[in-house]
Amino acid sequence: MSEKMDIWGRIIDELGRSEPFRTVREGAARGNVAVHGLRGSLRAFLLAFLIREGRGPRLVIAPEKEAEQLRGDLEALLGEDMVSYSPPLRLVPGEGRLPSLEALGLRVEALVRLAARRPGVVVVPFRAVIEPTLPPEGMKGYLLRLRPGDEVDRDDLMQKLVEGGYERVPLVAAPGQFGVRGGILDVFPF
Repeated sequence: MSEKMDIWGRIIDELGRSEPFRTVREGAARGNVAVHGLRGSLRAFLLAFLIREGRGPRLVIAPEKEAEQLRGDLEALLGEDMVSYSPPLRLVPGEGRLPSLEALGLRVEALVRLAARRPGVVVVPFRAVIEPTLPPEGMKGYLLRLRPGDEVDRDDLMQKLVEGGYERVPLVAAPGQFGVRGGILDVFPF
């Protein structure tokens, strides 16, 4: 853990000893708590505290500007690996425009976190909530963890990539593409 993360952790722990934070923790332990009036980064500190305690939400929905700020604050407090962000795709029906690969990649990462029940939190702006997406359960069939030394059938893996929306190309240059050169399978993940 970096020194910066250690300092934030100590601050969060100290806040956790305060009466208001203890009251919220006890309410969360009972399964339901309503908190109002938090301003600025105090929301992020409270969420980080609850997440570290294992009682935090898995999904936080907020207005777009607040969601982006909350994401940044939580990444600073918990570390980037503990926070996913599911941005709006900003598609207009009938326009024929495709969403950005970056936005798709972030949404896939958020869905994977939820489907795999990985620790941490997913931050979602209101607008993204109303846009269609796969349910997290739909992602389970496409989750594959490869580790050094694992052996997998290359043709089965390529079929799974195609079914998961990857495009086979001669030279991989962008997210969502894969290519085969001799015995090498090159994948550019979303």
